[in-house]
Amino acid sequence: MALLNEAPQLHGSTVKALQAPPATMHVTDQSEVVDLTDFLPIKADEVKLFERCLIGIDQWTLPIEGTLILQACQVVATVKRQHRWLDCYSDLGNGTILDNKTGLQWMRCALGQTWDGQTCVGEAKAFNQSDAQKAAADSRYAGYHDWRLPTIDELQTLIVADNKPTIDHRAFPNTPSSWFWSGSPNAYDSNGAWYVYFDYGFAGTYYRNGGSHVRLVRGGQ
Repeated sequence: MALLNEAPQLHGSTVKALQAPPATMHVTDQSEVVDLTDFLPIKADEVKLFERCLIGIDQWTLPIEGTLILQACQVVATVKRQHRWLDCYSDLGNGTILDNKTGLQWMRCALGQTWDGQTCVGEAKAFNQSDAQKAAADSRYAGYHDWRLPTIDELQTLIVADNKPTIDHRAFPNTPSSWFWSGSPNAYDSNGAWYVYFDYGFAGTYYRNGGSHVRLVRGGQ
């Protein structure tokens, strides 16, 4: 089972999620019933926010009685309130953050930079769009293999108009005030693709062979 998009119709649409005590990274046989809509859509190898714990979902089953049981889960991080900037993001502690609204998991640094535990260091690398797509496919950052370029709509959710550059500086420190590729093509020109310019916070299109920075994402779609 790879994906669940719709809630079961039985038992009030609830989910039984395995939850670990704070002292361990492994789940126990303890359980708690929560609203299923907090977890939809559900995919294997995904991170979901469960109260103040981030649950890594490896397997799930849906018995006949309609209660979804998450199996082979593990608590991948405990969310500290001081890291939930404006309740927008949760720090996963591995150089990535979770957008609490969209469920997308973002790299905190642009490709070419390195997360040192506190901030992004080094120079962000510029890619043409083809090389950016290849870099995403080859990435195994934080142990995940499904990184990708964000869509233009996803990339625009990072814009914070009052900041300079126009992004949350605590969530994405040392972001270049420059262009970042999306994975969205220009529907009117096969040689073009969409980008976001984080110096001023607007979106536009440019030729695919141009150089732009890259911030990868996983989840969604």
